[in-house]
Amino acid sequence: MRRDRELRSQRASRAWSPSEVLAPAWAPAAVTAALVVIAALGALVWHSDQPGWIDAWAMREIPAHSHGYQGFLVASAISGALGPLLVGMVTAVAGLAWLRLRRRDLLVLALLAPPATLAAKTALKQVVARQLPDTDILMYPSGHLAIATAVAVTVVLVVRAGTTSARLEQTVTTLAVLFVLVAAWARLAETAHALSDVVGGIATGIAVALGTALAVSAWSARRRSTMTGKGSTNG
Repeated sequence: MRRDRELRSQRASRAWSPSEVLAPAWAPAAVTAALVVIAALGALVWHSDQPGWIDAWAMREIPAHSHGYQGFLVASAISGALGPLLVGMVTAVAGLAWLRLRRRDLLVLALLAPPATLAAKTALKQVVARQLPDTDILMYPSGHLAIATAVAVTVVLVVRAGTTSARLEQTVTTLAVLFVLVAAWARLAETAHALSDVVGGIATGIAVALGTALAVSAWSARRRSTMTGKGSTNG
């Protein structure tokens, strides 16, 4: 039994062997693509208070195929649970980054990406100024989807940087994508947002989370370089 425990411990240690890579090589391209989507959709709905034909179709068809009032209740429950769930996810990934992986850069990413996304979506809402008819409620982009996507991307990046297990990375990535899709369905099924708001929110979350990862990676690289330089000088 002791031998079995030692083998399990060794396998776990190998699976969670930290890598120095935080931002993936494709991050700059993904950030650029997300920014293009944000700008294009923002231009389409600029100072608008009426849905375009694609938004109108989605707002009609998605609720109609979501099991009526029961589907609406499920969607509303999911939307209501997003806030506490996201707080729990951020806490868990921050704990993983620091307590298990001992990576300051991962901890900074986990704690910085959500508020940065909140600030970005608030600024975009003010700039684009898409409103519900006869109200002053700003709609674009969806804040729920922006922050949910940013947290999901952050979880994937932290796990990706902290594990050598391809299966674990694929599993977490799949769950993160499903999480974002369910959140998107919920906001559309309860007609809280138009499709363009939801897509813009997802793009915002991707752009901010990956942009933050790139910035943290650059900061971490400079920090390591400075420490290495000081060590060489002292030596």
